[in-house]
Amino acid sequence: MEERAALFPTVLGIPCLALALLAFGQELFNTLRRSTDRTHPPAISSSSETTVIRSRAVSIVAWTLGFFATIWLLGFVIAVPVASFLYFRFAGREKWSLSIPLSLAAWAVFYGLFDYLLHLPFPEGQLFLLLGN
Repeated sequence: MEERAALFPTVLGIPCLALALLAFGQELFNTLRRSTDRTHPPAISSSSETTVIRSRAVSIVAWTLGFFATIWLLGFVIAVPVASFLYFRFAGREKWSLSIPLSLAAWAVFYGLFDYLLHLPFPEGQLFLLLGN
């Protein structure tokens, strides 16, 4: 049973770590290349640009915390379509006709792979535990 519990973080962790290392390497390479190329002075961003950057960063952090809260409250199986729908609809400003199918597709992939095929045990959400389900 413990091997199956480690499968979910391993299946997601290894590709995510590889992608994060790739992105880090690209940023490091670009930074080193810019520091040696002195022909272009660094761009000075205006206060309106920093305000936009700050608001986007706050939005990203808020959505991430919202995803965690949704998973904790509802559990993974229900949180995947709910959180993805809310993100598509409100953060992405997608139409209903696109948000609903994309959310259902995310749920189908998640449920089909991790619950149906791999039989990984996901804990129930705290909301359902409090309600006595």
